[in-house]
Amino acid sequence: SNKAVGRDDEGDDRITPGERERRKLDKKKRAEMRKNKTSKSMHMESDKRRKRKPSLKDVRDKELKEIRNEEETERKQISKDQKDAERLALAVEAMQRLDISPSILAASVSLQRKQIFKPSGEILSAYEI
Repeated sequence: SNKAVGRDDEGDDRITPGERERRKLDKKKRAEMRKNKTSKSMHMESDKRRKRKPSLKDVRDKELKEIRNEEETERKQISKDQKDAERLALAVEAMQRLDISPSILAASVSLQRKQIFKPSGEILSAYEI
């Protein structure tokens, strides 16, 4: 009956000698793992260290990705340079309309803020002009 398993008829949970031994082993194992700081994540790290040599396809893909990133960076820089040139052109045009000398233009144009300063100190947005 249930007594052989370590339970009496009321279903009272008693730990069997085999279960007690297993728990003791689990406890020792956990303590050992704590001592050695071995955990799931550390096992995963060691798996990463034993990484296989990358295949030719992986190498080619990585190189293609790097080339794409470089091209994208170049494209962004060209786009930024074009925007700066357009802003400067807008500013020059605005200054000519306002009849301000180029020296004042050079000193007063802020490309980043897209602002133009009139001699009175008033600020005009390049987009308003």
